[in-house]
Amino acid sequence: MPRHGQLEAALSLFSVLFFLLQYAQHRSISRCKYCC
Repeated sequence: MPRHGQLEAALSLFSVLFFLLQYAQHRSISRCKYCC
């Protein structure tokens, strides 16, 4: 089923994007804490 594979790929891509967003947020928060 190509649709199942497509869904799995989209889910993995979404998880990677979520991880990157969380990482960027954590870095910005730590940077603000370090600066302030």
